Amino acid sequence: MWRVGIDVGGTFTDLFAWSEADGSYRTAKVLTTKDDRSRGVLSSIETAGIDFGDISYLMHGTTTATNALIERNYPDAAFVTTDGFRDTIEIGRQHRKSLYDPYQTKPAPLIRRRNRFSIGERMSAGGEVRRPLDETRAAEIAREIAARGIRAVGIGFINSYANPAHEQRMREILREHAPDAHIVISAETRPVFREHGRFTTTAIRACLMPIMTEYFDRLSDALSERGFKGTLLILKSNGGVMGADNAKLRPEELIESGPAGGVAYASYLTRSTGFENIIHTDVGGTSFDVSLVEKGEGLITRDYELQWEVPVSVPMLDIHSVGAGGGSVGWVDEGGSLRVGPQSAGSEPGPACYGRGGTEPTITDANLVLGRLNPSLNDKFTLDRAAAEAAIDRLAEEIGLSRLETAEGMIKISCETMAQAVKGVVVARARDPRDFVLASFGGAGPMHATFVAQAMNIPKVVIATGGGGVGLWCHGDEHPPRYRKLPLCAARVGRHGNGEPALCRTRGGRAGAAPARRDRRRQHDDDPHRADALHRPDLRGGDRHPLRRPAGGADPRDRERVPRGASARVRRQ
Repeated sequence: MWRVGIDVGGTFTDLFAWSEADGSYRTAKVLTTKDDRSRGVLSSIETAGIDFGDISYLMHGTTTATNALIERNYPDAAFVTTDGFRDTIEIGRQHRKSLYDPYQTKPAPLIRRRNRFSIGERMSAGGEVRRPLDETRAAEIAREIAARGIRAVGIGFINSYANPAHEQRMREILREHAPDAHIVISAETRPVFREHGRFTTTAIRACLMPIMTEYFDRLSDALSERGFKGTLLILKSNGGVMGADNAKLRPEELIESGPAGGVAYASYLTRSTGFENIIHTDVGGTSFDVSLVEKGEGLITRDYELQWEVPVSVPMLDIHSVGAGGGSVGWVDEGGSLRVGPQSAGSEPGPACYGRGGTEPTITDANLVLGRLNPSLNDKFTLDRAAAEAAIDRLAEEIGLSRLETAEGMIKISCETMAQAVKGVVVARARDPRDFVLASFGGAGPMHATFVAQAMNIPKVVIATGGGGVGLWCHGDEHPPRYRKLPLCAARVGRHGNGEPALCRTRGGRAGAAPARRDRRRQHDDDPHRADALHRPDLRGGDRHPLRRPAGGADPRDRERVPRGASARVRRQ
């Protein structure tokens, strides 16, 4: 039997499967099918060559809920609230994201104003009825909602956390007129005081219930048709799991479903590597996610904001996301400066090198042009180098740089965006990044990890070998795939004599030196010539083998340069 973890991202759907019989594992990567993400899930299982009847557990992380909210791509929903509070979810707390920016705009409201209704009723903070529910007005609202064909309704009354009687009665009246609608009350969604977070979370649940119910029903039916008889588990934003039936009823707990798996794997790494504090990063095709793991545990927040002034009042892992991934598009702004993201090419049409009609230059195209990507992606996906070069050339002509300079510039800008996201999380928690190790997951994570670590003075980097879906596996296996510890001074992993991965000397410290070399490196720390001799075999001898003389061409090794740098400080400084 197989235990399977599948992560549906904005660009790729990744699979990681572990055999209960012999401990072997398989991986698969397919493009996300945005019109119906369940097709990508099924395709990834078929690509991995696993029989649906041989799956005991299927762990599923998805960004479907997040994407629907950010894009406001869900059926119209309605919201019923107390007189005077109709615009609470739109007004918010009257905070300004940029204090001195007169042109800032707030995100579009979750529910349009024409579908927000108010009604006469009032509860006190102690739960006493100050004003009875106007049932005549309630019936009018219910008839209006039914006439508009609205499939989801949120109900949020003032002080209902103390006494939900009015919300419950309003739900009963709505069900009489719209029996097929999804109806959510705030007293059950999040029964806490302060109405803005409670109302917004209730509205989010109402907006997501129709699409998530349809998605999980469609996925469950498709799995059953193919012989799946195992257990389907959905990854929650707090790092736990729940069944598909619960996920339909509480979709607001799935907003960080995908990235939460990586935090779970980072927690596993703290136990297996001995590093208690890890900065977890996940670089996918669309976004860059970052969070902190301290003493083996991911940090939980109750103040998460999906967007500015759009709070989600449920406990979840403190994960910060920015638009910087493999599909992030390079462009030139009005001032003639090169920019990257946050817009993404996604999976349709995707980066130019995918050969699916995309023409805009992306980070994936830049990495391919610079030779950092295998054109076959380890036989998982064939990339079109000529299309990538054509896309980069168009941008290079616009900005006045060469092809390679443009590609390198895109990478640097994207990595700086990632570093700023790491800085934002670390500074918000008043932590020192030098006290952490950077763990990088996701399909594009390892290519950018050392650049981000150097920008933030993070001394060590840990790379997972299981691919984009490895994070999901920590929920089903006590022994996830192995990891590799990368030095910041080299482009490849160092190794002990027995071939095991080793943490080589890091850019600024001694603690990471491999045991076989630690003593002699300490002995010659103050001798730059002898230190250079120690690094030379690693950087010049071991890394020359990928360079091959092309037929009838010059030897590329004659033009190679090996830049080296060093950081120094006074002892005990």
